[in-house]
Amino acid sequence: MNSNSDTKNEANDNDNEEEETEEKLVTNSPPKIFDAPTSEQLYQKNSQQMASFNELLDSISSTEDKQKSLWRQIYENAITDRVNAYITWADLFKDVQGRPSEHGIHGQNLSRYMERMSKANDQLIKLAELVGNAKKKDSSEITEESLYLEMESSTKTSKH
Repeated sequence: MNSNSDTKNEANDNDNEEEETEEKLVTNSPPKIFDAPTSEQLYQKNSQQMASFNELLDSISSTEDKQKSLWRQIYENAITDRVNAYITWADLFKDVQGRPSEHGIHGQNLSRYMERMSKANDQLIKLAELVGNAKKKDSSEITEESLYLEMESSTKTSKH
């Protein structure tokens, strides 16, 4: 009987070890992989933002069409640059996430993509100032802050 109960105890011990190993696998599993929006979703969002910006420019009567056309090109280039840099950054980030050795290799490139996104944001801020000044000519009640809030709200409503 002793050998029979020893066998049962060994089986129970093995089961306990397997459960502990499974628990370790669950708790030691890698962090959730970064889930970026698809490029199609980002380009669709770009189109919606561009349409909102066009509406904003169309509401300004004191600015020449040539200048509005230039602003449209600047806006389109800046948001496209930002999205393209983000797509590239997100693709590389997926490879680097949770792997310090890969971060050492690709960290500078990730930083460069983030800098590109920041430069695009700076261009958009400067453009918002220009458009805000043009809006001021149309209406003395419009401020840069309200223009920025208007652009943000139109972007947020276009997300839904």
